[in-house]
Amino acid sequence: MKTATAKKPAPVPKSALELLAPKDIIALMLWQNRFAKPDLATVITEKDMEGLKACLKYLKVEPEVNIVRKKGAVIVTLIQKGSINADEKSPGFNPSGNGIVPVENNEEDFERAMKVQTVERARSKASTLGQELLNGIGTGTYSEGIMREAAEVLQTLSQA
Repeated sequence: MKTATAKKPAPVPKSALELLAPKDIIALMLWQNRFAKPDLATVITEKDMEGLKACLKYLKVEPEVNIVRKKGAVIVTLIQKGSINADEKSPGFNPSGNGIVPVENNEEDFERAMKVQTVERARSKASTLGQELLNGIGTGTYSEGIMREAAEVLQTLSQA
């Protein structure tokens, strides 16, 4: 007498992103940053290594590169070793709060970080200011404050 055997469900085929090797993920990270670095290169120096070590020592954390493969995406984060950073409901980078937040430990890096933040604030204001200027042109009313802020945003962006 034959007994019925349960059929195993067919394995779900993996997406190309799920099959990526770490080397391929790094290549894609360089490609993703191609507009900022068109040569597709990132130079890492001993100074960078020392800066990372100093930051980690100050934060009293041991880092771990975390690669989360989600449907349609791969998320690469630097987290505290041994922590879990996989909130399936969140597309964010550090949903569990275990991500390492950089702290600049020297004046040069601190100033560089402040400049990046200033440029990002200017970028976020640019569209709204542009629309306000166009509205002013359309109505024939000009706000000195808006024009001054737009000029400051343009100067910041031109120096970025």
